[in-house]
Amino acid sequence: MIILSAHTPEAQTALNPTPLLAQILAAHGLPCQEAKGWLLPHGQLPAIGAHWTPGENNGRLDVHVLLDNDIRMMESFAGLGAGQEGLNDALENFSANVLHVLLAGLWGIADEAQVTERRWEIAGREYMAYIGNFGLRGAAERLEQSLFEALFRQATTALRAETLGGDAHWSRLFFCNLNGEFVSEALLDNQRWEAGLSLLGALPWPTAQGYYSLRHFMLLRAV
Repeated sequence: MIILSAHTPEAQTALNPTPLLAQILAAHGLPCQEAKGWLLPHGQLPAIGAHWTPGENNGRLDVHVLLDNDIRMMESFAGLGAGQEGLNDALENFSANVLHVLLAGLWGIADEAQVTERRWEIAGREYMAYIGNFGLRGAAERLEQSLFEALFRQATTALRAETLGGDAHWSRLFFCNLNGEFVSEALLDNQRWEAGLSLLGALPWPTAQGYYSLRHFMLLRAV
């Protein structure tokens, strides 16, 4: 029997993302059972859950994945707008950036238009890599193709250069421009990833008025 602990704070918000997340998964061929705030596809691990933290005009969606051996993955997504509008936007953000990588890497539901699969040897161990498309917001679609190509090449090279030994690893890169001010974030297994930050800082991002952002997610599973 699988015993799950609740992952959400004691004080629940009025908007519960779990039913909407279940609908999204079911629409992609992954029906789930619910237990203590977690969704269990086919009634077994990996499990997935979500928590919505609202703000005045936006909010944050935290998506948690519970793997075997109590390995926990977490990804956060901004939602623009108040109330249900913000939650819907955050779920769209999740669907565009991470959903298809999780479906392919954890449940074998592959969409070749959304995820690139590669077999890599890293630190003497074989992994299947599930590489998502770039998630773009704002004016990011107008960035030069050469920038996307350089980021993809450098991100995959940096991940393959890490000393990894676990059954699962994941990385996330995020870059945004807001009126000429840059913000970068790079995480490997939920922790600050220095190599990822270095490569983001070295790329020739254009300064611009307004907003654009780019996000990239990869998942490794040991073979």
